[in-house]
Amino acid sequence: MASKHGPLQDEKLMPLLGKRIMITAPRQYATKLASCLIAAGARPVWLPSITITHITRQNLSAVSKQLGNLSQYSDIAFTSRNGIHAVMELLQGLHGSHDAALHALQECRAQCWALGADAEALRSLGVQNVQTPPEASTQGLVRELQRQGRAEGARVLCPVPLVTGGLLEPPVVPRFLKALEAAGAEATRLEVYQTASGSDPEACKPEKQLLLDGSIHAIAFTSTAEAQGLSRLMGGAEVVAEAMNEHGVVLAAHGPYSAAGASLPLACSPAAGVSVGAGVTRRRSVRTYFFRSRTTPVTGGEDYRASDFGLTRPDVWIGRLHSVVKVA
Repeated sequence: MASKHGPLQDEKLMPLLGKRIMITAPRQYATKLASCLIAAGARPVWLPSITITHITRQNLSAVSKQLGNLSQYSDIAFTSRNGIHAVMELLQGLHGSHDAALHALQECRAQCWALGADAEALRSLGVQNVQTPPEASTQGLVRELQRQGRAEGARVLCPVPLVTGGLLEPPVVPRFLKALEAAGAEATRLEVYQTASGSDPEACKPEKQLLLDGSIHAIAFTSTAEAQGLSRLMGGAEVVAEAMNEHGVVLAAHGPYSAAGASLPLACSPAAGVSVGAGVTRRRSVRTYFFRSRTTPVTGGEDYRASDFGLTRPDVWIGRLHSVVKVA
């Protein structure tokens, strides 16, 4: 018998064999998720509903001014891997080289923070002064600052995305900034990269037809913004709702808060407070499932990122997706 993980894996061992899973993640995240789906036997249909890019030239001047004076901050709070790469690229452009950018970070003496596995990504770029909160979330970061007695009076630089192109900003960043202020810190929002709608509705007609024909078994979201973008590309939430009603298409999100954030643009509301596994809700027979990592604690009102619910442990998330698709 071939190894379960070998190149000659028996197709019977592939949990998502033949299932077409639409993934709406941007390029930066889609590659890893798609490869894991393929390894599970699925046929990913990639429809990037958002794009993540550099900020525009017109916003560059204000950003450069803030990054050129890092000594005014006690802490730099990175809430995404894209924010890490954007800041490092901007510092490199500002100071002329990667080594000079690292020197600027070291000289400013600000404590760098990153969430979960993002801390290793920051260290891999040469940044050594990195802390990560026990809870890999924005609210967990605030609580860790408070636990260390550093929140009161802290001046925290928060590199975040500029959400544009008709998308509404998800609540994660505003809640983070509000929580920092409530803890006694001075939070500075700095938009260092851009999230906008992806793809062209006209070019997405073939994928739309697959959805309406019942050829798509599930749609997998890694963020709230992706749900907004998909609704725009499909011509409205009613198109997605029709596919779910008529063909039992499953909506799958990386965690309850991503699922909750997707509820408005897709006209369905996921259940809250469900134990580890899949949560399900029904409205006009519309079902939304969400998945949690085995190792990530979930507390009331918490904000989590896509990487906490699958991109760091895609095997866990895909295993759960398999069980849901089978049920559906």
